[in-house]
This record gives sequence, C-alpha cells and structure tokens, in this order.
Amino acid sequence: MDSLNDVKKVMQEEIEKGRATPMTFEKMVLDETSYQSIISEEKLKEVLNYLLRLSEYRTGMATVMNNVYLDLRKPISSPQFCRTKSAMDRMLIDMGALKRVKKVAPFYDGDCVIEDAKCYFSVPKDVIEKCKMKYKGEDAYGLILSNKFIMGLHCICEAVRAEYAVDMTITETDSSYMKTMALYNIKEVIFQCLLLDDVKEEDGMIVASLYTIYVLE
Repeated sequence: MDSLNDVKKVMQEEIEKGRATPMTFEKMVLDETSYQSIISEEKLKEVLNYLLRLSEYRTGMATVMNNVYLDLRKPISSPQFCRTKSAMDRMLIDMGALKRVKKVAPFYDGDCVIEDAKCYFSVPKDVIEKCKMKYKGEDAYGLILSNKFIMGLHCICEAVRAEYAVDMTITETDSSYMKTMALYNIKEVIFQCLLLDDVKEEDGMIVASLYTIYVLE
C-alpha cells in the first residue's frame, strides 16, 4: 500500500495536469448526530439501495461513477475499494454486502449502525465558483475528478477515520454509539462508501459523506 505522502503526490500531479479540481482535505466531523440504528433487514436493504443508487434511488447521473465502494466479493482480510461503471456493478456489490450480513447475522436490536462521517475539502474560491451549476433545478458542482484523484480522496478519508478512532475522547454526554466506536466494540464492517455524486457546500468548503455500516458486539 502506498503511503499517504505518495498518495498526495499523485493527487497533486493530477491537479497540475488539469485532470482534477484542486481539493484539499481539511477536517472530518463526527458527533452524536453521525450515527443511526438500522432496525431491520428490510431497512438495511433500503439503506444499501440508497448508498448504491439502486432501485428507487437510481439517479441516472454519470457522477455516480465518482463514488467509491467497498466490494466484499473479495475476502474481508483484503478489502477492495472500487468505482463502478454501471448499475450492474453496483448490484453485484450489493449482493456481496448482503452475503456478508447473512454471515454476521445482526439482531437489529441496536447492533447494526450506519455512520456518516462528514469530510470537508477546501477549494480555491475562484475555482469553486466556476464549478457551480444546476442539475434538474438543484444546485450542483461540476468537479473534475480523475480516477487516481478520486481513489486518493478515499484513501485520505479512510486514513483520517482510522486516526479519529485512535484519538477519540469520550465524555458522559456522548451517545452510546460513539462510546462503542471508541472502545472498539465493532464486530464487523459490512459496508463503506465515499459519495462524491452528492456533495454540498458549507463554509466555503465542499462536503462529502464517508458512510460506514457496522455490526457491533
């Protein structure tokens, strides 16, 4: 695996070649609002459909290809993260996730949780203004993102999330889910994705969500 410095070097090269919008990771936000319990297998399937843009959540937008997904068709000991080219690719990833769920067999009594880690990226003001556009009447951003740059963004977000777990400090007012994460009471990660097809702007920065579905001990 390349070091983060190597990843950042490749990303900078992509920017210099005009293959990527200059985006710099600034921070990750996790708090008590970042966690929701998944209360049934049916709800889990609905959540996966949303994250994978399947079924009623299909958008037809080409930017879905910018999303990065955990593909559990490979052994869990060597997880693979990938982009997809079609709905069929995402359906196969969905099948892999559901197969993993059946093996882990959550009780859905608070032990299956989805986490939404907000990732903030700074973009030069003049650049972000040029990226603004409308899609079906909604505000959107036309970002230039090469494959190497997208996978680099995910690598950085994943690394920061791992560091966040190590450095996390818990108070009595924190939610039970945050306490559980801090104490490493995680039985299995059954899905993860970085969604770049639905970014927002906040405080002059681009915000994307790194979603992770956990089964807890």
